[in-house]
Amino acid sequence: MSRVELSRAIKRYGATQVIHGIDLEIDEGEFCVFVGPSGCGKSTLLRMIAGLEETSDGTIRIGARDVTRVDAADRGVAMVFQTYALYPHMTVEENMGFGLRMNGHAKDEIQQKVDEAAGILKLEDYLSRKPKALSGGQRQRVAIGRAIVRGPEVFLFDEPLSNLDAELRVDMRVEIARLHKEIGATMIYVTHDQVEAMTLADKIVVLRAGHIEQVGAPMDLYNDPDNRFVAGFIGSPSMNFLRGTVTADGVEVPGLGRTLQPKVTLPPDGTAVQIGVRPEHLKLTEGTALRVDLTEALGGVSYAYLVAETGERMIVEDRRRERIGMDTRADITCDPGDIFVFDAETEQRIR
Repeated sequence: MSRVELSRAIKRYGATQVIHGIDLEIDEGEFCVFVGPSGCGKSTLLRMIAGLEETSDGTIRIGARDVTRVDAADRGVAMVFQTYALYPHMTVEENMGFGLRMNGHAKDEIQQKVDEAAGILKLEDYLSRKPKALSGGQRQRVAIGRAIVRGPEVFLFDEPLSNLDAELRVDMRVEIARLHKEIGATMIYVTHDQVEAMTLADKIVVLRAGHIEQVGAPMDLYNDPDNRFVAGFIGSPSMNFLRGTVTADGVEVPGLGRTLQPKVTLPPDGTAVQIGVRPEHLKLTEGTALRVDLTEALGGVSYAYLVAETGERMIVEDRRRERIGMDTRADITCDPGDIFVFDAETEQRIR
């Protein structure tokens, strides 16, 4: 396993620049997740590390080597794609060992490595089957096994769970987390699903429009976001936001019809801000400021979707046994320490 370092990495397609001077360090054995909305550049950045996209400027290092201009086959990485890319006419065993056979490895060595990977991924009973006889989750495990037998310095995953149904996605998340713990390899994983990012990552890299917005451990990003984008992207359901104006008494919030007093150092009076509160930090109370538009009952927890007179919307996590009725009126309360404040213009966090 090796560390990965990007220094001022840039990607251009003609006159269009899509990756803007990325600086990033991924330590040996770390599970790093690139996350962000569609089109943010996360898959492009992964493919630059893999050597499948040419780096226009800057450097990429894997271990002690500068691999910026090195062919993909010589970078010591293995990539698992969203589509399993298995050979349909080959068995599981043949698919997993194909790369080693093409590189001239001895038959006994190939067999040993395939058997080891099959044991790690619980594929021993499927080695003689062809891909059409496997479930989606099993096919993805075969694709991961094909990467394992190569013994790469770095594993790269490009949205590997996107083609699986919800239940299989959960199962495969557990499998990949267990795999990382067992083999201790450096892994870089791309997803648009922030739940996958939160549950798998040692380090999350939040991307937007080819720029890094913030890097950190999952709970650090959740509890201490640098800006409104990160605050809204990390967490499910996402953070609630309401417009406000700084006054001598705190932050006047028209959507709630009152002034809040967050525990931050506020800018001068008259400054336009946005307050943010996570659904689990809000409590429903009696009042008329908000209308209940919809409720979702999910067993042990419900979510109430509220609409303010200003048209702004909020989601409140509700763990009471009795579900609040639709089209009723309510209000909310929260601890001042749970209120985030962001500059309305720059969207940067006010602390």
